[in-house]
Order: sequence, then C-alpha cells, then structure tokens
Amino acid sequence: MKEKKSSDYNIININYYASKYLMKKHEKQDKIKPTPFPKQFDERVKAYIEFKWFFVAKVTDLYYDYWRENYMYESYDCALDFIQETTGIMVQRGHEGWVKYYIPKENIELFEWVKEKCELPYKIMKRAHIYDSMKYETNLKWRRIESVDFTAKMHKQFKK
Repeated sequence: MKEKKSSDYNIININYYASKYLMKKHEKQDKIKPTPFPKQFDERVKAYIEFKWFFVAKVTDLYYDYWRENYMYESYDCALDFIQETTGIMVQRGHEGWVKYYIPKENIELFEWVKEKCELPYKIMKRAHIYDSMKYETNLKWRRIESVDFTAKMHKQFKK
C-alpha cells in the first residue's frame, strides 16, 4: 500500500475557535468565576457546522438529512470515512479548533471552492503531518456498518 504524503495534497487548515486573545481572556476570567464562551466562539462553531455539511454535500451529493437518517450514530464520521474511501480527500480534526482538509492536488476545483465558501479564518499549508491512521489505504466501512446497525435498532425502538 502506498503511503500518503502531504506533498500530494492541497492542505487548508480551518480555525473554528474564537481568536487566541478572546480565548485566553476567557480562560483567565473563568478561573475566577465561571463565564460563558465569547460570542465569537459560538458564531464560529455555528459557521463551521454549516460549512462542514455543505462540504459533505458538495463532495458526495448527499445532504445532512441522508447521513443523519441512515447513520444516526456518528453521521459526520461516517460521511468523512465515505469521502476518504471514494475520493481520497481526508479531514483531520486536531485540537483547539483547527481542522485540516487534505484535498488531492488534482482536485483544484474543490480546493478553490473551499477557499471561496469558508468564511472562517484559515491557512493554506504546504506541509502537514498526516496521522498514522490516515496514511495508508484502509477499509473504513466498519464505522458505517456499526452505525447502520445502531440506526436500525433506534428506528425499531422509536416505532414501538
């Protein structure tokens, strides 16, 4: 199996947290007295949730309702697994609000679409570490199989 390298991808790193300044300010205040997250944090998370499902729909031609109805359990993860399996596009969720989209270099149209449609702060990266679990071609159907089973059980339970 061929190892995936970051040089084979256009990489865009999207930030859906509030600015570092606001997050540090919140952290200091929260130590003294519990406080809600900054408004910018809520706005960016909401914008990212909308963007990620638009991305899934753009790549798969299947919308949120399809994924939620058929893969109730981990619907977004199932969509990402399907995308990686069928297109080679990888989405690597990191920590502190950063998500990397690895789009194969030959799919420049989608890369340009992401840059145009993403309203959140992002960075274009030349190189990035690819998690070991994503480096090699693997069978990703196990999560979708589990999810379909779980969804069927839930549908039976709701029908009672």
